Amino acid sequence: MVSIAQWKYGKRWVYSTTYDEVPTSTVQYGLPVHEQFGVPGHLTVVVGQMGEPRDVPGSGYDATYTHVSVAECKLAQRYGWSVSSHSMTHNKLPGGMAVPANARIEVVDSAKLLEERLGTPVTTFIAPGNDHCLPYAWPLAEEAGYLSMFGVRDQLNYPDTDLMQLCRPVVYHKLDEYNRRYDPYRLIYRARETGGWVVDYTHAVQDELVIPNRELTPGELGARLEAVTRVGGDEVWLAVPEEVVDYLILARETTVIGEQRTPTAISYRLAAPDIPERIQWHTLTFTCTVPQDWPDVSIEVTRAGESEPVTLERLDDTTIRYSHRVYDGQAIRIEPQT
Repeated sequence: MVSIAQWKYGKRWVYSTTYDEVPTSTVQYGLPVHEQFGVPGHLTVVVGQMGEPRDVPGSGYDATYTHVSVAECKLAQRYGWSVSSHSMTHNKLPGGMAVPANARIEVVDSAKLLEERLGTPVTTFIAPGNDHCLPYAWPLAEEAGYLSMFGVRDQLNYPDTDLMQLCRPVVYHKLDEYNRRYDPYRLIYRARETGGWVVDYTHAVQDELVIPNRELTPGELGARLEAVTRVGGDEVWLAVPEEVVDYLILARETTVIGEQRTPTAISYRLAAPDIPERIQWHTLTFTCTVPQDWPDVSIEVTRAGESEPVTLERLDDTTIRYSHRVYDGQAIRIEPQT
């Protein structure tokens, strides 16, 4: 039997990091720490203020920090990071996103402008302020080209979570009046045991904390990423949010059809007619049971007469796991090697 793995490469759980309203210090101090542990990061930017002093009255960052620039975002992208829209003005416009015209500016126009500046697709929207903005963004998601939206609910995500209501637990100092200490292990073991996806949510990385309930020092960030990679080991998939979303969409839109088994081959096709054009990562992971007397196998994946490369591993005497790019109408054939 052929089945699609819950997470890419058969990983047990997933970890991502996001930074909101990003001051320039986050790239300066955070990027080297992420590189040290091999964990990509994610910048979510107020598009109308990139490279300028923060201008969000009521925010602790108002007129305090300079927002990350286009050049700094492109630098982070070269290291495997991703960038999303955190709106155009962070709800600075009168009435915020509750005003239809404002919602279009914050949701749609911000994505288009950010794509123009970066030259790359922007497929994720991070709600500014809190989850109350999401209902105003949902009707505009398709027009903006978003495949996912995130709020700030303090929960894990799972393969069946609504991609337009994804969660991001906080990972800084003050969570509430009774929990003020930074915990580098927060939610890691729960994610590992339940097969969940942790999407950390913080703001700045800098040597001295100016707003402790929104920031981490490089040492604290390092402690968090060290805990994730050590506890996770080979079982954790470290990825930017967009790659995880793309995997979940592919898994939902792909069906194994026409599976046939003979003494000399296993063959089937993939039906995936509704994969969104804005998907950037096309790889899915599969498992398949094979006869015990097939100690070695070969896999051929073809589409329109062309072969796709396959990453293959043997899990036990009767189970193989393999990953490859997925398109509608692919033919897959598994045979024993003689």
